[in-house]
Amino acid sequence: MHRATPRRHAAAAATWVVAALLGTWLGHTLEYLRVGGGPGLGRALLAGVHAYMLPLGALLVVAAAAGGAACWRAWHRLGRRLDRARDGLLRALRGHRPDLPVPPSRPPVSLPARLLALWLPLAAVQVGLYLGQENLESALAGAGAAGLRPLLGVHAAAAAVQIAVALVLAAALLLAGRLLRARARDLEGCERLLRALWGRLDRGARTPAGARLRLAPPADRFGRQLWSRPPPTLP
Repeated sequence: MHRATPRRHAAAAATWVVAALLGTWLGHTLEYLRVGGGPGLGRALLAGVHAYMLPLGALLVVAAAAGGAACWRAWHRLGRRLDRARDGLLRALRGHRPDLPVPPSRPPVSLPARLLALWLPLAAVQVGLYLGQENLESALAGAGAAGLRPLLGVHAAAAAVQIAVALVLAAALLLAGRLLRARARDLEGCERLLRALWGRLDRGARTPAGARLRLAPPADRFGRQLWSRPPPTLP
């Protein structure tokens, strides 16, 4: 369990970084589409300092596809764990010890809290990346640092566009994880019952043989004559 935790953290961090870069790319593209329309966007993406946007978009699509594949593998891993937990539950109900360790439960986190925890940092990073990107492009074009000008004037809505894109991405990530969370809840319920049954089996195994309660059958407790046929009555 402990070895898998850093891997999950690294996967979550990689997903967050890809989402931030993809959101910045989408916000940047939508802002230029809003300002210049389709022809202006085409000129911006195919020439000048924005010529890197198309290759960068292709790389981000590949990274997003890799993230989707990782999500699919996580779904199947949860399914295998759920099958093992159900099998262990059946074994425990029959009085056998389960063959797998049951990890402790985790406290649930509400959906609004998850959305805010993902959206607000994502929006802040996207606005910062967009501002840095515009300043770098201005410097490469020989116009010097742009400062806050990419967020003012004709691009006054650029920050709002980035924040809206971050909200859509955060909601999409949470919705994509909804099936995983549902399967994880099923797994947690099965493992919780398995823990309870396993605890009872462990307590029964640790009880000394002489201290176990033995219930005698009724014939030994009350006398076998009570269970015999009564004698016939005299006329």
